[in-house]
Amino acid sequence: MKVEVFKIPQNAPDDLSRLKALIEQKTIIPEKIVAVMGKTEGNGCVNDFTRGFAVATLKTYLNSCMAETLTDSAEFPIF
Repeated sequence: MKVEVFKIPQNAPDDLSRLKALIEQKTIIPEKIVAVMGKTEGNGCVNDFTRGFAVATLKTYLNSCMAETLTDSAEFPIF
């Protein structure tokens, strides 16, 4: 089995432009993603919303990419 790792920089927690480009080029197939690791630029304080914002943005985008292959009750798992 071949496994590929991609380091995809972001300019903001909701910047998915480089991921979108890789998916459009068919370099990354959303259905074959097995893990996502990320680091946000947050301040680490109680009012830091960046992690949740980044996760929600990524989850929404990946779910929309896989809408045709997922059942109504399924969604991209983010742990």
